[in-house]
Amino acid sequence: SKVFDVEQWARYYAINELMAEYHALRWHNLRFYFNPQTEKIEPIGFDCGSWFSEKDELFFERTNQERFHQLAFQDSLLIDKIVDELLRISEKPYMKQFYREKNSEISRLEKLMQLEKPDYRFWHEWLFKTQARIKERLNAESSSES
Repeated sequence: SKVFDVEQWARYYAINELMAEYHALRWHNLRFYFNPQTEKIEPIGFDCGSWFSEKDELFFERTNQERFHQLAFQDSLLIDKIVDELLRISEKPYMKQFYREKNSEISRLEKLMQLEKPDYRFWHEWLFKTQARIKERLNAESSSES
């Protein structure tokens, strides 16, 4: 938290979790921006995707992290912010609002993708599924702490 913008990083981790996509978090795909106003390092999304794999554990819970994440996750402030962000985005109203605001853009981009790959479909329901997975995992985690 002394070097990295924890709000930005928490959001970045949460978005990758929502997409069930960890490829962008691999060490060789990490990109950084030094914000001269905050004097903190922010993530730049790179080589992201939406594989929507179904994993049980959340990314920050994994024991086999690359060194960058091992060190980052030692900062309890970052972990707290990630959990807060995951709680926020795992609420159904969040995704419903997202689709209300972005649906026309999603449709436009889906049509562009279909120019190259006619069978392509953006699966709205997958984001709801990953939301449920996140919520279930966070609930299980908080139950085990009690």
